[in-house]
Amino acid sequence: MNINLIKSKQISLIMKIDKSSSKYNELLESMEKETDPELKKRFESLLLMIEYHNFHRVSRKIDVKKDKIKKWVDIYDKYGLNTLKADFWYNKATFYRGKKQFDKETEVLEKVIDLQPIDCFFGGSGKRYLTFTYLFLGLAYFELKKYDKVPLNLEKFLEEYPQQIGNYTQLSISYRETLNFSKAMYYFKKRLEIVSKIIEEFDKESFGLENWLKEKSKIQKEIEIIKKIKQLKIHKKLKTIDILTEKRRFQEALERLDEIKRIANDFDLKHLFDLIRIKANAIETEKKKEKLEEKLEKDLKIEEKFIQIDDLIEKGQFQGAIDLVNKIRIIANQNKLKNVSLQVKKKLDVIKIEENKIELSLLFNEIKVLTNEGKLAQASQKLKIIENRAKKLNLTQIIKKVENNRIIIIKKTILDLSIKFTRLQVAEISEESHIDQNFIVNTIKDMIKNKEIYAKYFDSTQAVAFDQQSNLKEIDRLMTTYEEWEKKEYDKL
Repeated sequence: MNINLIKSKQISLIMKIDKSSSKYNELLESMEKETDPELKKRFESLLLMIEYHNFHRVSRKIDVKKDKIKKWVDIYDKYGLNTLKADFWYNKATFYRGKKQFDKETEVLEKVIDLQPIDCFFGGSGKRYLTFTYLFLGLAYFELKKYDKVPLNLEKFLEEYPQQIGNYTQLSISYRETLNFSKAMYYFKKRLEIVSKIIEEFDKESFGLENWLKEKSKIQKEIEIIKKIKQLKIHKKLKTIDILTEKRRFQEALERLDEIKRIANDFDLKHLFDLIRIKANAIETEKKKEKLEEKLEKDLKIEEKFIQIDDLIEKGQFQGAIDLVNKIRIIANQNKLKNVSLQVKKKLDVIKIEENKIELSLLFNEIKVLTNEGKLAQASQKLKIIENRAKKLNLTQIIKKVENNRIIIIKKTILDLSIKFTRLQVAEISEESHIDQNFIVNTIKDMIKNKEIYAKYFDSTQAVAFDQQSNLKEIDRLMTTYEEWEKKEYDKL
């Protein structure tokens, strides 16, 4: 067949000639006989295009249009045979990967790498488009690694240039699948940065630009998806499920799990489905354990024993309550009754609090006696002891009682001093009452406002001026008012 005829009719030949036809065999024979290297390459390119056209029709079930074939011809004319092969095989590999035909993808990739892809991609433009090679081959490596289908020459090829974009591709997908979205976002952005740079370097007419624009769009969408996923705070939700399971609030845990399942479906988070299954199984296991524990508790009459403990606590028989709690703890440990162990811990805390309440109540009685006897230093000292213990045990009612007792001491001190002095500094009242200055000022202001004392307070100097004559004149009324107030406060305690 005349080469000039091939040149003029190559598009129609590609569209018409079937790989199994006699014309194809005729072209093959012509190529084998041809001695001119350039003409031989022309024959080879024509046969390759016919083969790829047939691949489209048979495998992809697509009829290739003339403009597509013209593009193939342009690639050959502009970049040469190896670049045409690389482009075709790159597309074939992508097709096989989509179909999960990894053996075939491996065969095609071996051919691509044997062509020295750094040189042949984009017509020998070398390192300028090296990133393209790595994006394609790096992604291929990552996918095939899952199925142990990585060609040896691909492994070797990537080892020589580990710093390139293949790593970013692998890491971005890997971190996304393992739900490490912060790192996935970082590597997707690195890929986007490199892809954007490649697009900037392209000539507008260059083949492959369309694929790179698609790649950029795909990465941008992935970044947007990860942003949305991060906003959903999946890890926090998973942790909440663990806490709910731990607290045996199984229905709530399952509802949260359904919410995460919807997220996994919406964003196709395959790895998350594995976690959902694990957590669902864990919840079911805990539910079964709880039922077994409830039956065992009933058999061991645990509930009756806890009622006995409550009776002992109410009667103030704390040692008896502790002894019974310890017996239940032994039973719980022997039978691995997790729920009972938690109840045991709570009961011990209750006993400790009740013991302290009684002990602190006795101290309050001592403080009342000391205050009435005017032994304010001792009263204040015991008040501090109570306050420290109450704060440690978080006994809010006791802390309130401490505050009320403190006010009683302050008021009694001020009333006594109001008939002895005309002017005092807050620091002097503090020294007399053994109460911190910060507590005294507000009490003075309240006493003046409620006419419990005749005086005037000066913020600038932190001093109080007593109307000594009025205080002496009405001391009986003032003392009666104080005693009535004091009685009410003690009744509250």
